[in-house]
Amino acid sequence: GSDIKALDSVFDYIKKLPEKVKNPIRKNWEHYLVHLIETTRILLDISSGLTLEQVAIALLHDAIEDVEEVGINELTRLFWYNIASSVEKLSKKDILDYGLWEERYEELKRERNIEYLESLKHLSNFELDVKFADRIHNLRTLAWLPIMFIESYIEDTIKYFIPLAKLRNKKAYNLLISQLFTLRVYLVSLRANSKF
Repeated sequence: GSDIKALDSVFDYIKKLPEKVKNPIRKNWEHYLVHLIETTRILLDISSGLTLEQVAIALLHDAIEDVEEVGINELTRLFWYNIASSVEKLSKKDILDYGLWEERYEELKRERNIEYLESLKHLSNFELDVKFADRIHNLRTLAWLPIMFIESYIEDTIKYFIPLAKLRNKKAYNLLISQLFTLRVYLVSLRANSKF
């Protein structure tokens, strides 16, 4: 019916996004589209009240953040305001990096990220489910990244995501804990191997 048509239009839209992102291959060597699909698949497992709208938000969750010409107006025009508004809430703000020294840019980026992580508690459960799914998938795909990045990602997950998930989504909480355990084991084995 019309629900399937609406979902098809979201799929058609996200299939074109890799042409518009700066790099369709993510830091972990995974294709941009794979992340959107896998995040949505995890959402199907953890959502406390799955709707077509929530699936659309999961598929589009990185669109505003990653694609310069995509904004809330375009998503509202193509889909509907509720979807566009939630995608915007799930997006980090841009940092205008014209003429900034790299150190200053990194400092601003870290400040922006902390502000964003602090703001997660203000999301509805409906939106937070998508963010949990996104985080779980990111945790599953960190192995190719530098150890310091992995450790920092683990710390942020423990500080910001675990308390929220414990309160608001038990399935997400269990998956996050399981993923953190797997990553800790991975880091221990990496360190052990580097000593030989």
